[in-house]
Amino acid sequence: MNSQKLNALIRKKAKEYNVSIQDFYDIYFFEEFLNRLSKSNYHDKYILKGGFLLENIIGIENRTTLDIDLSYKSKRIDEDELIKEFNEILDAVNNETISLKLNRIHKIKGEEKTEGYSIKISGGIFNIKKIFTVDVASGDYITPEPISYLYKSNLIEDNVINLKAYNIETIFAEKIETIISKGLRNTRMKDYYDIYLIFKSAKINYNILTDVIINTFENRNTKYSKTTIMNTLDNIVKSEIINKLYFEFIARSKYAEDIKLNIVIEIIEYVLKKVLWVKKYKLQIKSLIVVRHGEDSPDKLGGWSDNELTPLGIEQVKKMSRNLRELINDEFKFVSSDLLRTKETSKIISNELMVPIIYDERFRETNNGDFKNMSKNDFLMNHQEYIFSRLEMNKSYPNGESPEEFYKRIKNGFIELNEKFANQNVVLITHGGVYGVIKSLIEGVRWSNKQKYKIDYAEFKVFIKEE
Repeated sequence: MNSQKLNALIRKKAKEYNVSIQDFYDIYFFEEFLNRLSKSNYHDKYILKGGFLLENIIGIENRTTLDIDLSYKSKRIDEDELIKEFNEILDAVNNETISLKLNRIHKIKGEEKTEGYSIKISGGIFNIKKIFTVDVASGDYITPEPISYLYKSNLIEDNVINLKAYNIETIFAEKIETIISKGLRNTRMKDYYDIYLIFKSAKINYNILTDVIINTFENRNTKYSKTTIMNTLDNIVKSEIINKLYFEFIARSKYAEDIKLNIVIEIIEYVLKKVLWVKKYKLQIKSLIVVRHGEDSPDKLGGWSDNELTPLGIEQVKKMSRNLRELINDEFKFVSSDLLRTKETSKIISNELMVPIIYDERFRETNNGDFKNMSKNDFLMNHQEYIFSRLEMNKSYPNGESPEEFYKRIKNGFIELNEKFANQNVVLITHGGVYGVIKSLIEGVRWSNKQKYKIDYAEFKVFIKEE
């Protein structure tokens, strides 16, 4: 395609979608980058997200963006490795007409809760030059996993680029989380518009949205209790500053002029009431401290396996016990799961703090039946369909329990514990999965085995009775 044909095509598309010519030249360079990413050895490692993906899902006539956002599949980003991979991506297609070269790279700073880099790419075609940005972040959690996305070109008919991407539910959940976590500090009014746009234009799978919201909020350490969120939304609606910023945004936006702020807030409330909140089990215990056991055998499955603490796990528990000492007094009761790794954790705590332990088998991890004591390698090689997060709620492990049965066991145990030790203080030494169920009950949110509640080895979380 020569320069005249390209210019004519871009002018035609710009008029068709009521988008500026400059925006469509940007899209041309963006799509060329995505095409090269899809042809590279790293097409599964970089996951398309953000405004440019949303623009393609809901239509360029409804939204445009200035850069590309990617999620990095690994938890940590090595800058030298990133430079190497991007150079290979940019060289993945031999195109003499359009050139793409890495210009510079710098670490992203700010309030973001993920690690990231901003990469400037120099593009050129004929006499047109463009420097555009690709932001890469790690630490994102995508529920249930990245999707295979067929990106349909806005310029070239029938041109489809095969990429890994966020599902629309994760985009939606991240927008909601940003509005809640930033509250009155959020000056990006397009987040509110995006909520409206996704709700009205995209096909949202409400069956998975609960899990997506929980995992997004958990991953970003954002509170999601009904009281917290409703208070935040109420403050936003009443804020003169937010209302002024939003009015200015819709005044200069050709997309959002008829969308009122209170309508967006009502959408958020409607969605969260629909998928997230259920009966809340009010804490009768004065202070409940939930402790996860120390690191255990890394080569074996968890569940009911007879896993011992590793040397690192023992040191973790000793250190945690010293921190725990500052929070407790003689009034605390200590209750523990009776599996080996929690028993060993409890004994260290008992020796460090000179306290008795009450063992209760109801607070064991999920009963994984025939997979007890199996190596992780053997399990992953032969039984991937039994990965806990992939099970249907009513599907049991062979000679074990289902996620639903696990939930009911922990729920019943918690209700009795809560009543038995009403107005007392309790330390519960248990497992990561048990912590997730208990937190869901206290916060009043739906639980499923697809959710990832954050609690590290030998970490404790504190819940306080509401007055």
